[in-house]
This record gives sequence, structure tokens and C-alpha cells, in this order.
Amino acid sequence: MPCGNVMIPKNDDGTVRYANIDYKDTWQAMEKLLEKGLVKAIGLSNFNSKQVDDILSVAIYRPVVNQVECHPYLIQKQLVDHCTKQKIVVTAYSPLGSPDRPWAGPSDAKLLEDPRILKIAEKYRKSPAQVIIR
Repeated sequence: MPCGNVMIPKNDDGTVRYANIDYKDTWQAMEKLLEKGLVKAIGLSNFNSKQVDDILSVAIYRPVVNQVECHPYLIQKQLVDHCTKQKIVVTAYSPLGSPDRPWAGPSDAKLLEDPRILKIAEKYRKSPAQVIIR
């Protein structure tokens, strides 16, 4: 794997270079850190329901959290319900929809400017961000 500021490593043909390490092996290594007292808790990020179940099938310690993108344009109800059923807390990243993401196009919808959000914000005298986060 290349080092440095490469956000997404690519192969010579331009395709994304993936690691060949199974995430279940990574999970088991993180459990060892937990057992040694080097970390207080371990969790997941961007795992779908199948991947959550894969981890639970090998886990000695249940994941505390699954951090996923979640906002009014990407609700993730089935995943949130699944994690809740498995007693895994879900925390949202990009709850405001990442308007400054580098790959956003000028025609992409902007959550903070969505007329439905603006109407609710006006009704309750709150900012659009307050409405979304609440």
C-alpha cells in the first residue's frame, strides 16, 4: 500500500486498490487491544447488516457502535433497526449531508437548502441544521 496523502490508493490501471485483509481478522486484532486495556471500546464504521452479522459470528466482544452516514437523504432505517436489535449503537456522520464534499456536483441537492427542511425550520424558529440534527 502506498504511503502519504493518497486518500484512495489505485492500481496501475486506475481501479481502486483493496487490502486483502479480512475485516474479521482486523476485528479479532482489535479485541486483543481491548483485552490488553489499550482501548476502552471497539466498534465498526460503514458496516452493512451482513457485515455486522459477520463480526458478531466471530466476536468475543460485541461492537459498541457502528458509525454510518445518516441524514434525511440517507435514513438507513433497516441498518439502524438491525444494529438496535443487536444492541449496537448507531452514530451518524455527515448528519448535514456533507455539502462541502469534494465530489459534490453543482446540481446535487443541498440538504440545508431543502424546501421541506426550510419550512420546518421557519415553523419552529430554528436553523435548518438544528431541525436536521434534532
